[in-house]
Amino acid sequence: MKPQILLESLPDRILARARSLLERGAIAHLERGESELLASVQGTTPEPYEVRIRFSREDITDWSCTCPYEGEVCKHVAAVVLKVFGPGKIRPGRRRKTKVELAREILTKLNAEELREFVGELAEREKAVRDALLARFSAYADPGTRSLEAKYNFIFRAILQGYKRQGFVHYWETLEFGQRVSELVESGRKLVAEGKTEEALALAKAVLQGWIKALDAMDDSGGSTGVVLAEVLDLMVQIYRAGRTEVFEFLLEEARKDRYRQWGIDLNLAEALVEMAETRSQAKKLRDFLDPHPYGQEILARLLARFFPEEYEEFVWKEENLLQVWKFHLERLEGEKRLEAILPYLEHLLSSKAFPSRLKAEVLWRKARVLRLLGRNEEALSVLETLFKREPSLEVVREIQDLASPERWRKIRPGLEGRLRKDELFRFLVEEEEWERALALLEKEGCQILSTSSTLERLRDLLLRFPEGLRERALRKVLEISVDFFEEPGSRDRYRYHLSVIRPVLERLEPEEIRDFLDGLVKRYPRRRALREEAEALGRKLIP
Repeated sequence: MKPQILLESLPDRILARARSLLERGAIAHLERGESELLASVQGTTPEPYEVRIRFSREDITDWSCTCPYEGEVCKHVAAVVLKVFGPGKIRPGRRRKTKVELAREILTKLNAEELREFVGELAEREKAVRDALLARFSAYADPGTRSLEAKYNFIFRAILQGYKRQGFVHYWETLEFGQRVSELVESGRKLVAEGKTEEALALAKAVLQGWIKALDAMDDSGGSTGVVLAEVLDLMVQIYRAGRTEVFEFLLEEARKDRYRQWGIDLNLAEALVEMAETRSQAKKLRDFLDPHPYGQEILARLLARFFPEEYEEFVWKEENLLQVWKFHLERLEGEKRLEAILPYLEHLLSSKAFPSRLKAEVLWRKARVLRLLGRNEEALSVLETLFKREPSLEVVREIQDLASPERWRKIRPGLEGRLRKDELFRFLVEEEEWERALALLEKEGCQILSTSSTLERLRDLLLRFPEGLRERALRKVLEISVDFFEEPGSRDRYRYHLSVIRPVLERLEPEEIRDFLDGLVKRYPRRRALREEAEALGRKLIP
């Protein structure tokens, strides 16, 4: 297939994403041989995707990519084709249009009467169209009510009713209902932009109160409440800032109602109220609401910092408040560049019995960082050593290595290495270019180093750093271990993932060795048809 024809066959969205990859330099590595291209393209994951394109003269004969895209040609392959074979500009009239493109083209040619007739017919037949009209164009609806609040209560209930089955909104219906309510909220933002704040407020009240009332008969395990709540409260803040100051009193009154606390939503309202508050009078009302609340300390701390600084310092040091306010207080001190003030607070956290032990490692990290910023490197080193005893990790080792003198590093290094996990120790030795030690560790503790495919995926690039003579031994050891990745039966996608992870290792072997490995894998698990088919497919790609 000619490169131009391949590109012309692609949907516009794939081409647009491919060009975007090119513009941001996502092709990190590109090799062109006599009959194939090998490229590494940085996608949405930390590890780049591997692209292989085979060609004969001017024709592309085959292509593959390690990304999970299930279509014919992914954006990573398209980006490499564009880079190597030219800009790939689509010639007008050559590519077939999609259904969406054709539909949009028809819409541009319909007159207003034809369009109204068509939408009207759809609305009579399709509930989704009726709901979309109600949500997106609610301002035009006139249900015959006497007030704006009654109008939007009616619209909300009308949309809700269509998703109920025997009085209950099930999982998938809740997700769809939430999307429709989001469209209704969006129409409220348009009302604010048009200066119709009274109507926007009526809409926002109907959504907030209506959703809370509906929760008792709704399966919201998909999390639609969080989305809808964030959107409607953001709308409330916009309405308040547009001059409708009564929003503050309305939300405060709603937050006091039991049904909000029952669902743990009262604090969401309180957060919006803190954002709205402009006077000490408003702040006092909100403080009275938050003071007795068992989980409102962080929100109260934000309020006190703005309006009652004389109370704030005492509040954030109280033992019963530490768990909720410590991050907020530290971020505030850091933002004000009060580094010296951070250290005593960190010491207070470390010595407090009320502060959870599981969080003290993070506190030690922060303490070491602040000490380094203050130039107190010896103290920072001591804190890092304490941290390593609590939670050994390669990240801490690197920090210690950076701070320690050469003499001190030589003394403490063996003890640090001895407490690292095997995969972290392997990474450390490779990064230090201690190849023989790294290979010996791999051959002795390989099953612990590469316990899963995901572990191998993280360490794969390290294997390729080995000098040529040792690299083959390392790769063969990895293949020997990787057979165990398939021990647990799985789906086709799982087998495909395992094979994609070890593919770069296989590509460094001779065809006969690749065939032996894949055949051995199939023989070891003879009843797994999906595994056999995926192994055969990979073999066809790797072996000419």
